[in-house]
Amino acid sequence: MDKKHFDSFQQAISLEQLNQRTFLEESRAVLASAPPGRLFIRERSNSQTPYQIVKEKTPSGWSNCSRNLKRDPDTLLALAEKKLAEEMIKICRHNLPILEKTANTYQALDCDSLISSLPKKYGDVLALRKKQQIARHQSAFYHKAPFDPEKHIHETLAGILVRSKSEVIIANALYSYGIPFHYEEQFPYPDENGSFYYPDFTIPLADGCRLIWEHLGMLNDLSYCTHNARKLHTYQKHDFLIGKNLILTQDDSRGNCSSVFIYQVIEKNIVPYFK
Repeated sequence: MDKKHFDSFQQAISLEQLNQRTFLEESRAVLASAPPGRLFIRERSNSQTPYQIVKEKTPSGWSNCSRNLKRDPDTLLALAEKKLAEEMIKICRHNLPILEKTANTYQALDCDSLISSLPKKYGDVLALRKKQQIARHQSAFYHKAPFDPEKHIHETLAGILVRSKSEVIIANALYSYGIPFHYEEQFPYPDENGSFYYPDFTIPLADGCRLIWEHLGMLNDLSYCTHNARKLHTYQKHDFLIGKNLILTQDDSRGNCSSVFIYQVIEKNIVPYFK
């Protein structure tokens, strides 16, 4: 659990503590104004008869006195709410100490911090394991877009040939962060015409999900824009959404791509998944 998720967890605990205290106060207020006694329902063959049972002191001691509530729906409801309030108070009194203890003693699980606290020899071994995992993923088979020697002409640090200088910047940035990716891996779902798309970069996550990164470079070309609109529509139908698991970047009006901006995109949208 990184700091962002730990803060969210702490906020959730604080909110639940507030909710429980509110339920406790409201339930106590219900009890304070509730009628005396308790509700009793007498089951008959074809009907139910509600009664208010109140303990009253008599010369011979305490006894239960009953009053028929068939013609008193307000008292009937008030006694039912009284019982509900009593049960809510029990649960709140049980939960609040647990929530307080959790808030005070819970430790966030930050893998990077934990590794850095270990002796260096362990950190070195774990870093090597991470590099091996990345290498295995990079070399694993996947369905790629057909190779075009006239268009796949720019070489990246990962040894992959890509179509544009902007894609070189993105691929090299991902490689420098140690983030595994596949270039132009086939999106598993076809569009309504049965055509498959090949996102620029597909990034696998530890939970089995994936991120897709599309970089739009020729937005002054109408056919290119139309093709990408159909592609985004297909992504959306299969729950790949901007801000969730779909990253979109683009060249500027001169056809350039800022490496500083690309690094910022990676820091914000991808690096947190690999901490």
